[in-house]
Amino acid sequence: MGTQRHMAIDTKDEAGQVVVAPRGEIDYGNVANLRTTLLRLSSENSNDVVVDLRHVSFIDSTALSVLIQARQRMSGLGGRLILIGAQPRVARVLQITGMESYFTAD
Repeated sequence: MGTQRHMAIDTKDEAGQVVVAPRGEIDYGNVANLRTTLLRLSSENSNDVVVDLRHVSFIDSTALSVLIQARQRMSGLGGRLILIGAQPRVARVLQITGMESYFTAD
C-alpha cells in the first residue's frame, strides 16, 4: 500500500456560504479527511458549500466520488456543492469524467 500523505483543509464562513479549501493532492491515501469535513458540514447546515480547488494539484477517482456524494447530500438538503478554482490537472479530470457540468460553478 502507498503511504498516507497529509492534506490540509481550511474552512471558513463567507457571506452565508461555507468555503472548504483543501491543499495538495487528494487521493485514496488521504481522502478520508475531505470526506469527514464535507459530511460534517452537510449535517450542520443546508446552505451552499463551496470547495475551493485553487491549491489542489491532483484528484483521483476516490476524491471525485467523495465530491459527488457530498453534492448529492447537499442537494437533498436544499443546498449546493459548488466547485471553484480547479487547476488545469484537476479541471481535466472533471472534464474527462463528464463531471464538470455536474457541479455548480459560480
